[in-house]
Amino acid sequence: MNRVLPGLALGALILAFPSPQALADDGQPLSSPIRSRNHHPIFVNLLNPPPEEAAVAEEFTWEIAVNHSSIFIMGANNEWYIHMDKEMTEYDFSLRAALPGLKMEVGAEIPFFMSSSGFMDSFVRTYHSTIGVEGYDYQDHFPDDFYVDKLYRGQKIFYLGRDGRTDLGDITLWLKGEAYRDGPYLLSWQAFAQPPTGKTDVGAGSGLWEYGARVLTTGEYTGLGVYLMLGAYVPGGMKGLDGETELIPMFSGFLGFEWTLWDGWAFLAQLTGTSSPMSGDQGDFFSKPWFDSTIGFKKLTQGGTLAMALSENVNQTAPDFTIHLSFKM
Repeated sequence: MNRVLPGLALGALILAFPSPQALADDGQPLSSPIRSRNHHPIFVNLLNPPPEEAAVAEEFTWEIAVNHSSIFIMGANNEWYIHMDKEMTEYDFSLRAALPGLKMEVGAEIPFFMSSSGFMDSFVRTYHSTIGVEGYDYQDHFPDDFYVDKLYRGQKIFYLGRDGRTDLGDITLWLKGEAYRDGPYLLSWQAFAQPPTGKTDVGAGSGLWEYGARVLTTGEYTGLGVYLMLGAYVPGGMKGLDGETELIPMFSGFLGFEWTLWDGWAFLAQLTGTSSPMSGDQGDFFSKPWFDSTIGFKKLTQGGTLAMALSENVNQTAPDFTIHLSFKM
């Protein structure tokens, strides 16, 4: 993998930030980014909202999103040891409703996580070999469709995943408001709270309340939609079978482009970066940020919006390959 990509990504977040004068003054922003989820496998239970547009809901809407990831991660430091070789399917059900007269919305996202040995190992290995991408350390030591999901703290298991099991995660609640609009340029804010509704012993929930906020911008050049987001999230900690561990705030950035094609179709390219909630003294393996690139298509119809995408980790920290499908009504 090209390890300079993370630095280029952060530079792009700064250099590509549009000004109102640079944006076209005809038309409104395009639909929305693809809500692909960029989770670090260890921290899938923490507050880390997917990307979305800056516009607030004008009526009640709902969305169903499915992210299916191939995951391999194996590493250790003085305190932690992690070994995951699995596939994870995340089902997200999102609801949002407008607050009349306030240019604000309230919303909720309900996630479910299912872990399994999966079916993608052979495909992902062939795909990565074709494009010249190296696999993860020790990945070739294990057979295809092998399942293991264990996080240790010292000699004790912190959480233990179960093959074929589906669990409710932590539900995310938010309040979102429009702050500024100038033609197709829109700036908004979003505040989050995440109560501990998921099971901690299998890694589906953090066991603690979490909070966060982000700013979102949407703009449109002629035929080109631009999405930018910057956020900060406070997990506080994470509970498991072996007590609780303290965590530090996480910071995230997002840059996305949407090209209008034809007959309701659009092509999207996205990049997400997120800092680790573990401090640097936990070692590079656990504390370095993770970056995820996504390409996909959206189809706008009278009934709603269908999205399809593929995501690839670019610095060997997040899931190495994710398939995304969603429908928004």
